Amino acid sequence: MSAAAKTVLNTSKHLNEQTISSLKASYMNNIQLFTNYNFREYFKRKYSKEFDTLHKEFIANDASAVNHYYKLTEELRLIKRQTIINQLYKFDELIVESK
Repeated sequence: MSAAAKTVLNTSKHLNEQTISSLKASYMNNIQLFTNYNFREYFKRKYSKEFDTLHKEFIANDASAVNHYYKLTEELRLIKRQTIINQLYKFDELIVESK
């Protein structure tokens, strides 16, 4: 059995509201690290929709919720790498960002 399959099996035993909200909080914290406003807002919208879908699947006891959760944990690693790359570049502040 592959490591990914073992992770999914272990995750299915521990998938609950708290783990989903914890993953969402990790996403939102990492998304805030984007220096570019457009990237931040895009990823906020994208992953809010993803977590709404995951929550609906979890409530419906859909078996795909575990796979969706696993996919989102993999994408979190991607977001972390992308924020690091994004921080290497300086973007001009947009008018909508002015405080």
